[in-house]
Amino acid sequence: IHRLIVTLRPAYFWSRLRLALLDCKIAQSTDDQDALATAIGKLEEIAAGLMEDMEPWPSPLVSRITAYTDVIDMFMRVGRLSRILPLAQRLVSDEPESVELLSKLGICQIDAEQYEAAIHTLEYARSLDLSHGDVRYRLAMAYYRTGRRDEALAEVRVFLAKMPHDHFGYVLLCNLLLDRGETDAAELALQRAGEFGSSREMEQATTRCSGVLGRSIQFGAGVDFYRDFDGSVIRIPEPFRPSL
Repeated sequence: IHRLIVTLRPAYFWSRLRLALLDCKIAQSTDDQDALATAIGKLEEIAAGLMEDMEPWPSPLVSRITAYTDVIDMFMRVGRLSRILPLAQRLVSDEPESVELLSKLGICQIDAEQYEAAIHTLEYARSLDLSHGDVRYRLAMAYYRTGRRDEALAEVRVFLAKMPHDHFGYVLLCNLLLDRGETDAAELALQRAGEFGSSREMEQATTRCSGVLGRSIQFGAGVDFYRDFDGSVIRIPEPFRPSL
Protein backbone atom coordinates (compact mmCIF):
# COMPACT_ATOMS: atom_id res chain seq x y z
CA ILE A 1 0.00 0.00 0.00
CA HIS A 2 2.77 2.43 0.95
CA ARG A 3 4.62 1.64 -2.29
CA LEU A 4 1.47 2.46 -4.31
CA ILE A 5 0.90 5.71 -2.39
CA VAL A 6 4.52 6.76 -2.98
CA THR A 7 4.10 6.04 -6.70
CA LEU A 8 0.94 8.13 -6.89
CA ARG A 9 1.99 10.84 -4.41
CA PRO A 10 5.80 10.89 -4.21
CA ALA A 11 5.81 13.88 -1.83
CA TYR A 12 3.73 12.10 0.80
CA PHE A 13 6.18 11.92 3.69
CA TRP A 14 4.59 9.29 5.92
CA SER A 15 4.39 6.65 3.21
CA ARG A 16 7.93 7.40 2.01
CA LEU A 17 9.13 6.90 5.58
CA ARG A 18 7.22 3.64 6.09
CA LEU A 19 8.38 2.34 2.71
CA ALA A 20 12.04 3.15 3.46
CA LEU A 21 11.77 1.41 6.84
CA LEU A 22 10.08 -1.60 5.25
CA ASP A 23 12.75 -1.83 2.53
CA CYS A 24 15.45 -1.73 5.23
CA LYS A 25 13.82 -4.58 7.14
CA ILE A 26 13.37 -6.70 4.01
CA ALA A 27 16.99 -6.14 2.94
CA GLN A 28 18.20 -7.06 6.43
CA SER A 29 16.12 -10.22 6.56
CA THR A 30 17.45 -11.37 3.18
CA ASP A 31 21.01 -10.14 3.85
CA ASP A 32 20.90 -8.15 0.59
CA GLN A 33 23.62 -5.56 1.19
CA ASP A 34 23.03 -3.64 -2.05
CA ALA A 35 19.32 -3.29 -1.31
CA LEU A 36 20.10 -2.31 2.29
CA ALA A 37 22.50 0.42 1.12
CA THR A 38 19.80 1.80 -1.21
CA ALA A 39 17.15 1.72 1.52
CA ILE A 40 19.47 3.38 4.04
CA GLY A 41 20.22 6.08 1.46
CA LYS A 42 16.50 6.83 1.17
CA LEU A 43 16.18 6.90 4.93
CA GLU A 44 19.09 9.34 5.17
CA GLU A 45 17.35 11.64 2.66
CA ILE A 46 14.26 11.63 4.88
CA ALA A 47 16.40 12.29 7.96
CA ALA A 48 18.03 15.24 6.17
CA GLY A 49 14.58 16.60 5.35
CA LEU A 50 13.59 16.36 9.00
CA MET A 51 16.75 18.24 9.95
CA GLU A 52 16.01 21.08 7.53
CA ASP A 53 12.24 21.30 8.15
CA MET A 54 11.71 20.37 4.52
CA GLU A 55 9.18 17.62 5.20
CA PRO A 56 5.48 18.58 5.44
CA TRP A 57 3.80 16.68 8.25
CA PRO A 58 1.04 14.49 6.82
CA SER A 59 -1.66 14.24 9.44
CA PRO A 60 -2.46 15.01 13.08
CA LEU A 61 -3.33 11.31 13.38
CA VAL A 62 0.35 10.39 12.94
CA SER A 63 2.57 10.92 15.97
CA ARG A 64 5.73 12.86 15.17
CA ILE A 65 7.54 11.13 18.05
CA THR A 66 6.53 7.71 16.69
CA ALA A 67 7.94 8.58 13.27
CA TYR A 68 11.12 10.04 14.74
CA THR A 69 11.79 7.03 16.94
CA ASP A 70 11.13 4.67 14.02
CA VAL A 71 13.83 6.44 11.99
CA ILE A 72 16.33 6.37 14.86
CA ASP A 73 15.50 2.72 15.64
CA MET A 74 16.32 1.68 12.09
CA PHE A 75 19.66 3.49 12.16
CA MET A 76 20.36 1.76 15.49
CA ARG A 77 19.50 -1.59 13.92
CA VAL A 78 22.02 -1.13 11.11
CA GLY A 79 24.77 0.26 13.34
CA ARG A 80 24.65 3.88 12.15
CA LEU A 81 24.11 5.60 15.49
CA SER A 82 26.88 8.18 15.08
CA ARG A 83 25.35 9.33 11.77
CA ILE A 84 21.96 9.88 13.36
CA LEU A 85 23.26 11.82 16.39
CA PRO A 86 22.60 15.31 14.87
CA LEU A 87 19.04 14.27 14.03
CA ALA A 88 18.47 12.91 17.54
CA GLN A 89 19.73 16.21 18.99
CA ARG A 90 17.42 18.18 16.69
CA LEU A 91 14.41 16.03 17.52
CA VAL A 92 14.97 16.42 21.25
CA SER A 93 15.15 20.19 20.81
CA ASP A 94 11.70 19.98 19.17
CA GLU A 95 10.29 17.58 21.78
CA PRO A 96 12.35 18.24 24.94
CA GLU A 97 9.98 16.39 27.28
CA SER A 98 9.87 13.16 25.24
CA VAL A 99 11.49 10.47 27.39
CA GLU A 100 11.56 8.14 24.37
CA LEU A 101 13.56 10.61 22.28
CA LEU A 102 15.84 11.48 25.20
CA SER A 103 16.58 7.77 25.61
CA LYS A 104 17.44 7.49 21.91
CA LEU A 105 19.67 10.56 22.12
CA GLY A 106 21.43 9.05 25.13
CA ILE A 107 22.36 5.84 23.31
CA CYS A 108 23.54 7.87 20.29
CA GLN A 109 25.78 9.90 22.60
CA ILE A 110 27.15 6.73 24.22
CA ASP A 111 27.93 5.33 20.76
CA ALA A 112 29.76 8.57 19.93
CA GLU A 113 31.69 8.27 23.24
CA GLN A 114 30.08 11.47 24.54
CA TYR A 115 29.58 9.89 27.93
CA GLU A 116 29.13 12.99 30.07
CA ALA A 117 26.57 14.35 27.63
CA ALA A 118 24.80 10.99 27.69
CA ILE A 119 24.68 11.04 31.49
CA HIS A 120 23.19 14.54 31.46
CA THR A 121 20.58 13.50 28.87
CA LEU A 122 19.63 10.26 30.58
CA GLU A 123 19.53 11.67 34.10
CA TYR A 124 17.06 14.27 32.82
CA ALA A 125 15.01 11.52 31.14
CA ARG A 126 15.03 9.56 34.41
CA SER A 127 13.72 12.63 36.26
CA LEU A 128 10.76 12.68 33.85
CA ASP A 129 9.98 8.96 34.10
CA LEU A 130 11.56 6.75 36.75
CA SER A 131 9.92 3.64 35.31
CA HIS A 132 11.41 3.80 31.78
CA GLY A 133 13.55 0.66 31.50
CA ASP A 134 15.71 1.69 28.53
CA VAL A 135 16.66 4.93 30.25
CA ARG A 136 17.83 3.07 33.37
CA TYR A 137 19.90 0.56 31.37
CA ARG A 138 21.49 3.20 29.14
CA LEU A 139 22.27 5.38 32.14
CA ALA A 140 23.95 2.38 33.78
CA MET A 141 26.03 1.93 30.61
CA ALA A 142 27.09 5.59 30.63
CA TYR A 143 28.03 5.42 34.31
CA TYR A 144 30.00 2.22 33.62
CA ARG A 145 31.93 3.80 30.75
CA THR A 146 32.94 6.73 32.97
CA GLY A 147 34.06 4.59 35.91
CA ARG A 148 31.07 5.40 38.13
CA ARG A 149 30.66 1.74 39.03
CA ASP A 150 28.48 2.07 42.15
CA GLU A 151 25.96 4.26 40.35
CA ALA A 152 25.99 1.90 37.37
CA LEU A 153 25.34 -1.07 39.65
CA ALA A 154 22.42 0.70 41.32
CA GLU A 155 20.88 1.56 37.94
CA VAL A 156 21.28 -1.89 36.40
CA ARG A 157 19.69 -3.50 39.47
CA VAL A 158 16.70 -1.19 39.15
CA PHE A 159 16.54 -2.03 35.44
CA LEU A 160 16.64 -5.80 36.03
CA ALA A 161 13.95 -5.52 38.69
CA LYS A 162 11.75 -4.06 35.92
CA MET A 163 13.10 -6.22 33.08
CA PRO A 164 14.11 -9.54 34.69
CA HIS A 165 14.57 -11.34 31.35
CA ASP A 166 16.94 -8.88 29.71
CA HIS A 167 20.08 -10.53 28.36
CA PHE A 168 22.24 -7.40 28.13
CA GLY A 169 21.29 -6.23 31.60
CA TYR A 170 22.75 -9.40 33.11
CA VAL A 171 25.90 -9.11 30.99
CA LEU A 172 26.47 -5.60 32.34
CA LEU A 173 25.71 -6.80 35.88
CA CYS A 174 28.32 -9.55 35.46
CA ASN A 175 31.01 -7.05 34.47
CA LEU A 176 30.14 -4.73 37.36
CA LEU A 177 30.25 -7.57 39.88
CA LEU A 178 33.61 -8.75 38.52
CA ASP A 179 34.96 -5.23 39.08
CA ARG A 180 33.88 -5.54 42.71
CA GLY A 181 35.48 -8.96 43.11
CA GLU A 182 32.10 -10.67 43.61
CA THR A 183 32.98 -13.59 41.35
CA ASP A 184 30.26 -16.03 42.44
CA ALA A 185 27.54 -13.44 41.90
CA ALA A 186 29.14 -12.47 38.56
CA GLU A 187 29.02 -16.07 37.37
CA LEU A 188 25.38 -16.33 38.39
CA ALA A 189 24.59 -13.11 36.46
CA LEU A 190 26.36 -14.52 33.40
CA GLN A 191 24.38 -17.74 33.62
CA ARG A 192 21.19 -15.72 33.86
CA ALA A 193 22.25 -13.81 30.73
CA GLY A 194 22.68 -17.17 29.02
CA GLU A 195 19.09 -18.09 29.74
CA PHE A 196 17.91 -15.23 27.53
CA GLY A 197 20.26 -15.38 24.54
CA SER A 198 23.86 -14.98 23.45
CA SER A 199 25.84 -12.03 22.08
CA ARG A 200 29.33 -10.75 21.37
CA GLU A 201 29.21 -8.87 24.67
CA MET A 202 28.35 -12.08 26.47
CA GLU A 203 31.27 -13.92 24.88
CA GLN A 204 33.60 -11.15 26.05
CA ALA A 205 32.18 -11.27 29.57
CA THR A 206 32.49 -15.07 29.57
CA THR A 207 36.17 -14.87 28.66
CA ARG A 208 36.76 -12.36 31.43
CA CYS A 209 34.79 -14.34 34.01
CA SER A 210 36.52 -17.61 33.06
CA GLY A 211 39.90 -15.95 33.44
CA VAL A 212 39.05 -14.68 36.93
CA LEU A 213 37.60 -18.00 38.09
CA GLY A 214 40.28 -20.15 36.46
CA ARG A 215 37.75 -22.46 34.85
CA SER A 216 35.16 -22.54 32.10
CA ILE A 217 31.61 -21.30 32.62
CA GLN A 218 28.86 -23.87 32.22
CA PHE A 219 25.61 -22.57 30.79
CA GLY A 220 22.12 -23.95 31.00
CA ALA A 221 19.14 -23.92 28.69
CA GLY A 222 19.01 -21.86 25.53
CA VAL A 223 22.78 -21.44 24.95
CA ASP A 224 24.51 -22.94 21.92
CA PHE A 225 28.12 -22.40 23.03
CA TYR A 226 30.38 -22.19 26.01
CA ARG A 227 33.82 -20.66 26.25
CA ASP A 228 36.63 -22.83 27.55
CA PHE A 229 39.28 -21.57 29.96
CA ASP A 230 41.79 -21.01 27.16
CA GLY A 231 39.33 -18.65 25.48
CA SER A 232 38.21 -20.94 22.67
CA VAL A 233 34.51 -21.09 21.80
CA ILE A 234 33.05 -24.58 22.00
CA ARG A 235 29.89 -24.89 19.94
CA ILE A 236 27.36 -27.38 21.28
CA PRO A 237 26.03 -29.64 18.49
CA GLU A 238 22.32 -29.04 17.83
CA PRO A 239 21.04 -32.41 19.15
CA PHE A 240 22.85 -31.91 22.47
CA ARG A 241 21.87 -28.32 23.22
CA PRO A 242 19.76 -27.86 26.34
CA SER A 243 16.17 -27.04 25.46
CA LEU A 244 14.24 -24.11 26.87
